[in-house]
Amino acid sequence: MSTVFAAFIAATASTVGIDFAANFAATLATRFEALYEADEALGLRNLIMLLAYLYVFKLLAPEVLYSFLSRLTEGFGELDVAAMIHLLQSCGLALRADDPVAMKEFILAVQTKAAEMRRQAQEAQSEGAAEGGGGSKAKAPPVFSKRVRHRSSASG
Repeated sequence: MSTVFAAFIAATASTVGIDFAANFAATLATRFEALYEADEALGLRNLIMLLAYLYVFKLLAPEVLYSFLSRLTEGFGELDVAAMIHLLQSCGLALRADDPVAMKEFILAVQTKAAEMRRQAQEAQSEGAAEGGGGSKAKAPPVFSKRVRHRSSASG
């Protein structure tokens, strides 16, 4: 359904003028912030898909989507990562083709953030082990422990 709506917006923008598309994009950005702050996963996913299709129809520049990806990288929670995955699955190859340098910067930012979160989890684990007398072992945050188990079971 997002595809049809994005095509309608693109057709309307080509008929009415680019101001329509600019106002619509500004409204989407405002709505994105509201959904993001409310932690509303389904609404955010639908909005991300609409943004991706608007990009595919050349209504949005790659810089717009990279700014949304950058915003999601800052939080880097479960909702953020899910939104990044949906966006990249929808138009990631086109984004890479249009601006490979920005994609490289995005990937490096994600890797840096992931390393930082792993380090924080290890510090929390070592603090928990020190406080617990070494007998009990603190667990890593569920996102990382599930992901590590999932990858290791998939590879072997």
